[in-house]
Amino acid sequence: MTRRNTKLSRALSLSCQFAFHRISDIPEDSPAIAMLKECGTVPLYKQQRTADALACERMFNLPPGSAEVISRLKLN
Repeated sequence: MTRRNTKLSRALSLSCQFAFHRISDIPEDSPAIAMLKECGTVPLYKQQRTADALACERMFNLPPGSAEVISRLKLN
């Protein structure tokens, strides 16, 4: 259903917003991974779990060392 709605929103020039709290909990073969990789804008917040910070770095092709920065962001 999410895939269908996302395609429909593109056709109507609308946007979709999704929030994932623990990216490392999403299985690699999940359609959610493909959906995340297609995002044009990704706001990242502090990730306390190293696995989540590393997953963000890999998934969004961030520069090496970004996981460490993501882990040190302030919680405001």
